[in-house]
Amino acid sequence: MLWGNLADAAHFVPGYEEKSKQAYDRAIELAEKKLAFDQGNAGLRSSLAVYLAKRQGAARALVEISESLKIQPDDPTVVLKSVVVYELSGDREKALQALRKYVALKGQKGEVLREPFLASLRRAPEFSEIMARGK
Repeated sequence: MLWGNLADAAHFVPGYEEKSKQAYDRAIELAEKKLAFDQGNAGLRSSLAVYLAKRQGAARALVEISESLKIQPDDPTVVLKSVVVYELSGDREKALQALRKYVALKGQKGEVLREPFLASLRRAPEFSEIMARGK
């Protein structure tokens, strides 16, 4: 997680794009090693999916998030990570469906509002409607 957080921070700093890529690669490597011994860890698998999506590995990210959701379909943290993966992978409709589920699960709306990788999704017309339903 530490390498993923470092990668996220570097991603938004001009001139640190390469360092961000390297940190995502390290986060992916470490998550894969841990998963070799704990394949049923949905939280770790969903983090791996997010790192892959942020590193332009959409196809594999979608496989990993699908597996995570099979393991823990009603875990708000896993569902929120699926919103990020779907959005970064270019599947806006699935991202919105996952967001609906996250809100229905009483996930923390502040997490959605603070996630910088969901900035584009927050501008979608459906976003406000979905978020208002969970009041």
